[in-house]
Amino acid sequence: MTSLKHATKGTIGEVDEDIGKFLAYVDGKAAEGEFTQDIAAEVERIKQHNETRVEYMTLMMELKEQRREGMEEGINKGRVDTIIEVSTS
Repeated sequence: MTSLKHATKGTIGEVDEDIGKFLAYVDGKAAEGEFTQDIAAEVERIKQHNETRVEYMTLMMELKEQRREGMEEGINKGRVDTIIEVSTS
């Protein structure tokens, strides 16, 4: 599962009313205001659309696999770099 980090409880400066309502929605509160209710309705519509769900799940699996491969490449590169460094010193 992928998570999205967001800061919804900041207190520095003023926040536009629609943005504040959106951030509250992202934080798990009920959708308030026309803008946020429109977003919530679209999110629900997409959740109910099976083809979109399958595409999203497929994309998430592909991204997870690419990340795993990238991490493996990085680990292997680190090992090679360490071997080279140790053997040349």
